[in-house]
Amino acid sequence: MRRNWVRLDNASNIFLAARSDSDPKVFRISAEMDHDVDPALLQEALDATYDRYPLYHAVLRRGVFWYYLQDSDLRPRVTGEVQYTCAPIYQADRRTLLFRVMHHRQRIILEIFHALSDGTGALWFLTDLVTGYARLAYPDEQGSADAPGAQPGSTAELDEQSGGSQAGESAEPAHGLVADSFAHYFRRRRRDEAPATESDFSDDPATKKQDAAERPAATERPDVAGKPDAAEQPDAAGKADAAERPDATEQPDAAGNPDATERRAGPAPGVRRRIGRVLRLPEKLHLPEKKVYRVPGTRTPDNRTRAVELTMPAKDILDLARAEGVPLTMFLTALFFEAIRLSAGDLGTARTLSASAPVNLRQFFPSTSPRNFFATVRVDHTYESEDEVRRGSESADSIPRDRDRDRNRASPTATNTTAAGPDHSIPDHSIPDRTSPDHAIPDHTSTDDVGTIGRQLNAQFGPKVTPEALEKTLRRFIRLEGMLILRVIPRPLKDVILKLINWGNNRGLSIAVSNLGRVSLPEPAESHVRRMLFHVSAARPQICVMSHAGTLAVSFTSPFVETDHITQFARLLTARGVAVTVAAARVTEGELAEVSA
Repeated sequence: MRRNWVRLDNASNIFLAARSDSDPKVFRISAEMDHDVDPALLQEALDATYDRYPLYHAVLRRGVFWYYLQDSDLRPRVTGEVQYTCAPIYQADRRTLLFRVMHHRQRIILEIFHALSDGTGALWFLTDLVTGYARLAYPDEQGSADAPGAQPGSTAELDEQSGGSQAGESAEPAHGLVADSFAHYFRRRRRDEAPATESDFSDDPATKKQDAAERPAATERPDVAGKPDAAEQPDAAGKADAAERPDATEQPDAAGNPDATERRAGPAPGVRRRIGRVLRLPEKLHLPEKKVYRVPGTRTPDNRTRAVELTMPAKDILDLARAEGVPLTMFLTALFFEAIRLSAGDLGTARTLSASAPVNLRQFFPSTSPRNFFATVRVDHTYESEDEVRRGSESADSIPRDRDRDRNRASPTATNTTAAGPDHSIPDHSIPDRTSPDHAIPDHTSTDDVGTIGRQLNAQFGPKVTPEALEKTLRRFIRLEGMLILRVIPRPLKDVILKLINWGNNRGLSIAVSNLGRVSLPEPAESHVRRMLFHVSAARPQICVMSHAGTLAVSFTSPFVETDHITQFARLLTARGVAVTVAAARVTEGELAEVSA
C-alpha cells in the first residue's frame, strides 16, 4: 500500500541536525489531575484522540536529500513513567511514533519530538486527550460539546510573547499530515495563485465559501515579492491599511539588497544572485557582536535533563509585571537574567546576557495545523561593569530605600515539595527567609534593576514580532531553503551545514524562554485538572511558562547539575511577596541512590 508522505517543514529540519545526547529535542506537557490516573481510561481516550490527528500517525524517514514524514499504521500505547524526563524519542534505525503518552500517579504526560509538532500543536492534542479522559472518568459531569478548549494566549498578559491559538477546534480532522504553514504563507507565489486564507486550514464549508467570495481576483493581487504598488497590498495580518508603506521599489528584497530594480539590471542575475547568497551563508550564523555570557556547569552523569518546577499564584506575578509596566514573559526573562548574574557572582568580561523566545505565528497567520509554526526572536541586556555600578551608587546615596525595605519585610519563604515522577524528588534545598539582611533585594542604583531590564527587553522584542517583520525574515529563509543549489546537496551535508548554523546561534545565547500562556479546558476536565506544566530538553538553561486555574508553573530545565540560578530566581520572587513551591528531579548518582535506599 502506498503511504502518504510529506517533507519536513522549515522549522523542523534544524531539530534533526541540532539534537544531541544532552538535548534530544523533546518537550513535555502534562496535566495534573485531582486523582490517580486510570491507565485503562487513559488508553481509551488516547485511541479516540489519536484517530483525530493524522499527523501523529507519522514516522520520520530519511531520504537522499531530505527528511520526510510518512504515514504509518502504528498505534500508541499508554505506559507508566519509567524513563527520565524528555528522554530521546527519535531513533534513526527504528520505525517508531514521534510521541509518547505516560501516566504517573496524578499526572497525564505527553512527550513529543520537536520535529513533529510545536508547543501549541501538542497542547491541542493534550487538551483533547485530557478532555476525553475526564469525560470517561466523570460521565455524569459532561460539559457542552461546544465548550471552548485550551486557549493559550486567551489572556493577553500571560501570552503576549508566545501568541495563542484556539484549541477548541482541535477535534477537527484538519490536523493532517500535509499542511505546511511555512510554505503556505511564505513561499513565492505565482501571479495567478491566490494568497493563503484561513479556509485552507479548515474543514468548515462556511469558512471556505466566505473566503472564496472575499478572495480578490488574480489580476488585482500583487505577487508575493511585493513588486507592484504596495498601497494595494494587505499587510501580513490581513489588514487593509498598508498605504503608508514605502513603495516596493524602495524596499530591500528578501536577500537584504537595497535596490532590487538596479540589481536586476546587472549581468546574469539569476545564477550570480543564488551563488552569492550561498557564499554569504556565514552571515546567517548570528555570531554575537558582543561577548555573550554562557552559563557554565557540570553535565549530568548520563546526560539526562535537570528539571525543576516552580509553582506560584498567577495573579501575584502578574501584579509584579504590571507594576513595572512590562509584559509577563519579558518580566520573567529579566528575573532570569538577574538570577544568573547573582548566581555567577562575577560575569567577568562577558557582561551581555541574551535570550531567545519562540513566537507562535498562528496569531498573525491563521492555521489549524499542529505542525511546527513558530519563529524565534532574540533579546539581550548588557550589565554595567563594577566601576559603573560603584559610580552610580555614590551618586545615589541620598535616594530613599523605603520601598525595598517594605518589600523585604513582607517576604514569605518558598516551600519545597516532591514532583510526581519516579525520579522526581530531591533532597531538601531550603530557600532561606528573605527577611534576613543577607537575602534582601539589592538596592538598585543603576539601569540593571529588573523593571528597567524588562522594559529594555520589551522595547527590543516588540518591533521584531510585527507581522511585517516576521514575514520578511521568514520569506528570506524560505527562499534560501528553496534554492536549487541547496536542494541538490545530499542530506548528510545539509545536516552539517545546519549543525554549523545552530552552533553559531548557540554562541550568542545565554538562556531560552518559552510561554504557552493561560490554558482553560472544557468541562469536566477544567474542574479536575489542578495545574498544567511544560518543559523541554535543553542545551542551555531554559524556562517554560504555563498557567491554568490561577496557578502559574515556571519550569526550569538545564543540562547541568547546578541549580544556583534557580535558587536565586525563587529568592527574587519570594522577596517580592510571591509564595513559591519548588519541586525538582533527581539527576546525580547520590540523589538517585536515595530513591533506591
